[in-house]
Amino acid sequence: MVSVTIRHAAAALTLAVLPLQPVLAASGLPRVTAVTIQRNGARSAAVSGDESAAYCRRFRLTPAEVRGYFRDADPVDQQAYVHDLDMSRCHAAGTVRLADGRRGRWTIDLARRGMLTIAGRPARYFYCLSCRSPKFDEVDAETADTARDLIRRARKAR
Repeated sequence: MVSVTIRHAAAALTLAVLPLQPVLAASGLPRVTAVTIQRNGARSAAVSGDESAAYCRRFRLTPAEVRGYFRDADPVDQQAYVHDLDMSRCHAAGTVRLADGRRGRWTIDLARRGMLTIAGRPARYFYCLSCRSPKFDEVDAETADTARDLIRRARKAR
């Protein structure tokens, strides 16, 4: 914190100025400063689908791609994440440290869905329509329209 004092002949005013924490444009979270990948190219039994373990092994994210995901992804609500968006068995998962010092656990799947859980906070859900990595599934026009509607719904609820 920095204190700034403004003096005038009649009075003095002291303001406390907090340093700005860079935030992610879409999510409002502080930027990701460190990424650990604990599972990469993993296959989940919690999601139905015909993606084989061999197919999922190809979905391997780098720390830079994880940082980019959380920089570019838009928040969605739990309903969208669990029921409305396409999902994939293929995923990567790990931990992040944010610029404000908090740590969280993340999961990102091949279908562009992501989740971030910070201790003591509810899980946050994301979808990254703008992610350009070729590692993610392509998005057709209908899926893109649905995603945009779900992102708008989440913004209105904030």
